[in-house]
Amino acid sequence: MRRQAAEGRKEAIARIMVVDDEKELTDLLVDVLANAGYAADGFTNPTEAIKALRHEHYSVALIDLQMPEMNGEDFIRRLDHLPLEKKPSKIILTGRLDSSQEDHGRLNVFATLHKPFSNQRLLDVVKEALAEKVNPPGKVDVLHR
Repeated sequence: MRRQAAEGRKEAIARIMVVDDEKELTDLLVDVLANAGYAADGFTNPTEAIKALRHEHYSVALIDLQMPEMNGEDFIRRLDHLPLEKKPSKIILTGRLDSSQEDHGRLNVFATLHKPFSNQRLLDVVKEALAEKVNPPGKVDVLHR
């Protein structure tokens, strides 16, 4: 299942992919992101999300770790095989309390959001991920020298 939001807006801030097998949560996250000005696509099936990556560029991917068809770690590994210019920043969505900084290094993700999280926390982390994509660590931003 794919759900899109913010398609009617003139200029979206960025395109965000949400991949979570819980339809209600996926729909909620797509709505929150769309209301904040993002173009958001929600997927309850990771295989459909992989297919969408062939046609769309996503700046950020929000990925549930525990899904029945393909777990989040396998999905993340598939993202890692994309060309650099098509690779989204990855944010893990998880209810697991044992998910930690080790996941960040091992899976090369930007952040982990532990369920439940607030809408504001979601938007803050997405904004931070987008900012890092524009100004990666080590890149000099001449406007702020």
